[in-house]
Amino acid sequence: MAIFAPYIAPYDPTKRVGGLLESPNSRFIMGTDSLGRDVFSRIIYGSRIVLRVTFLSIIISLLCGVPLGLIAGYVGGELDSILSLIMDAMYAFPGLVLAIAALSFLGLGPVTAPTPDWGMDLRMGHAYLAAKIWWPSTFPGLMIVLLTLGFSLLGEGISDILNPRLRR
Repeated sequence: MAIFAPYIAPYDPTKRVGGLLESPNSRFIMGTDSLGRDVFSRIIYGSRIVLRVTFLSIIISLLCGVPLGLIAGYVGGELDSILSLIMDAMYAFPGLVLAIAALSFLGLGPVTAPTPDWGMDLRMGHAYLAAKIWWPSTFPGLMIVLLTLGFSLLGEGISDILNPRLRR
């Protein structure tokens, strides 16, 4: 979806193409947002930003985690225990969710308007939930959940394949 965004998206995700907050219909299958932009097109183009942020966070984690793990394994003892406790505390928060649902939603992400971003779109649509206008926040939120679930299942699958105990 991210690779073929220009061919899949029916509209420019940054331009007004319909009325403000149009509910899902045959022209706009996920409706329009508060600025009249197609939510479906923003979801498709937003996947590019989300995947960039996700892979960047993975690379940073690898660059920090691998050397720390090697040092902790080599030195052992108290340093290993301290690093293990810190990592256990960090595992309490799902990294992908924080990287994707959190930074942009809080307005701290690397993206600025009008660039499509699921977290930013979720935050903008959140204001309309009380008025029972659900589509501007529901679809970006659903995509975040599906992406997180997909990466979690991929990780579990890779773990199952590479785990020598399960091969028996």
